[in-house]
Amino acid sequence: MTQCTQLPINFHEKCYCTTQSCVFGQFSAPTTISTTSKLTTARPTIAASTTIPQTTVQPTTVQSTTAQPTTVQPTTVQPSTSVATTGIPTITVALTNTSIVQAASSIPTTTVVTVVTSSTNNICTDDEDSNFSCVMYEMMYGLCNATTGTLFNIAQKRCRSFCGICAGNNTSGTPPASLPTQPTCIDHDARCSQFQFHICSSNVSQNFVISTCPKSCNKCSEYLASLNPVTTPTPIKCNTCGDISNGIPCYSKDVYGNSSTTICPNGYNYCMTDVLNDSNGNSDVFKRCVTQQTCDTKWLKESADQDYCMRYGVVTNANAFECHFCCSGDQCNSGIKPATSTLVSKTSG
Repeated sequence: MTQCTQLPINFHEKCYCTTQSCVFGQFSAPTTISTTSKLTTARPTIAASTTIPQTTVQPTTVQSTTAQPTTVQPTTVQPSTSVATTGIPTITVALTNTSIVQAASSIPTTTVVTVVTSSTNNICTDDEDSNFSCVMYEMMYGLCNATTGTLFNIAQKRCRSFCGICAGNNTSGTPPASLPTQPTCIDHDARCSQFQFHICSSNVSQNFVISTCPKSCNKCSEYLASLNPVTTPTPIKCNTCGDISNGIPCYSKDVYGNSSTTICPNGYNYCMTDVLNDSNGNSDVFKRCVTQQTCDTKWLKESADQDYCMRYGVVTNANAFECHFCCSGDQCNSGIKPATSTLVSKTSG
């Protein structure tokens, strides 16, 4: 235990007195020691910035498996924030690293569109029975040629196949048929033999018999002839004068006046002007209709290659000569030498 030198500050402290003043607590005022607490300011702690390495996502090329384009969604990296320590001012460094993925380049894709045409098989048949026959109605009343009225309605409702209404709305009496390369005599309706007695009679239109039932009705010659009809060209008109067969030339007024015009007979499809010059310079002119054979012989073979004929009136010939000008077209043999554009050439013959 220590000697008391002052009043105990705390009652639990113990000391002993050696003087009277100490016993009675007579002490001088205690000396106060000033203790100043120095405020320590904590420096702000800066959180170490964390750098997140930038991540680049490589573009992903999606192989096109369908005609629809594939879109790649961009990937975003969430921002990272450092957490502040409690009670200490903290400078927070927010680092945000957003990685944007470029949209994958769209690979040009050629889309093949297949158009599917739906076809409906409309059954095209005839509504016939024991009391009604399309063939008989066609023979007796011209069923398929009717455009109005009762016959037209019957054809539309009961004889669509026979009258060719189903295929292209063909209302002719004879259904269209594909002819072989070498035509043969055949029937174009399976019922020809069944109704042969009625169809082949003289009361039925012969055009119908020949086109529909030539085999059953013994009309093959007429049928085959109808497949290759002979077209007769329109008769040509030529200026005609003189008579070359008898050596009678045209009069001068007929050579230039074209006073006589003739419709050429069948097979005479060209006009000709014949010029016969003697050695004395005298000319006889004839105009006529000619066949292709005469045109080829007298003009193309004997005259067309001669300069004095092609340039008649410009090039002279002191010797006797003949020029037979053959042309095509109505009254093309006007004057002596026809217009060059109307003369028959070797390629046009």
